[in-house]
Amino acid sequence: MPIQAWTETKFYDPINDRDSTRITGFSGRGAYWVNQPLTLPGKSRRAQREHLLNLIERAIARGDEPGEVAYAEPAPEKVVDPIFDPDRY
Repeated sequence: MPIQAWTETKFYDPINDRDSTRITGFSGRGAYWVNQPLTLPGKSRRAQREHLLNLIERAIARGDEPGEVAYAEPAPEKVVDPIFDPDRY
């Protein structure tokens, strides 16, 4: 069952002494959430939100119980050089 709705809440986290975000995804079984310090504004925040939503979707797909989802670092993106792609040559 995929995420039916989600919310994003920004807050000050006194433990980390930083502005943070909490993404909460709702399935038919309950709420799943991840808290993380905010990245810099712009594209990196959008990428952070998409990664956190992906973590929640995977937890729902695995059948995890509703609650806090363990954070995992995103896999490094493969940068393809348009002039020399080592996988192609």
